[in-house]
Amino acid sequence: NKTNPALIIERTTPHNSVFIGVVNPDLGVGDRCCMQRFRVSLRYSGNHEGTGGSGCNFRVISTRQRDVESNAANERVYSSYHVVSLHVNRVATGVNLIWQAGPLNVVLKHAPVQNANNPSSSSNHTFFVDAKLNWSTGTARVTVDGVECEQQCRFIPHPFNQISLNADHSGTHFFGPIDVWWFQAPPPEPALMHFAPQRL
Repeated sequence: NKTNPALIIERTTPHNSVFIGVVNPDLGVGDRCCMQRFRVSLRYSGNHEGTGGSGCNFRVISTRQRDVESNAANERVYSSYHVVSLHVNRVATGVNLIWQAGPLNVVLKHAPVQNANNPSSSSNHTFFVDAKLNWSTGTARVTVDGVECEQQCRFIPHPFNQISLNADHSGTHFFGPIDVWWFQAPPPEPALMHFAPQRL
């Protein structure tokens, strides 16, 4: 959409685990790319399956290669987790904007359906999110639609190397322009001892 810059995914297939979106696996800083702030706009207008579901997931992911024993030649195995995840969840009364880090879910804002007489109608509310991440505390100051949220939003303070957009359920998924600020963490200091200290 060039008039109102955005990525719009109209998904008509049912919910499954297939990834839809974009990934940047190499941001050029290796394992030391640390997010300071991001801005994104999200809107999920319904579900063709007639059930609740989540839409327009914005995920900041840390993926690291790990060594494993394998019989296959040139096989690489990765471990990944979400530094932070944002998604819009459809509920009976409208849609919720959810902040997720690890097992914790925080409802940042609820947008009711536009037609109260028709509970099956969808909310066309666009959530404008601005999050500033504090690496000293592992928490973020999050503003939604210009109002700072009172809830404490935690994130995993770990360098990231992927930003993904997902359309998990059927429906219209809207992703507005994405802005990211980051800093390059210093390399780890060399160990001063070649052995682990022992407690006597």
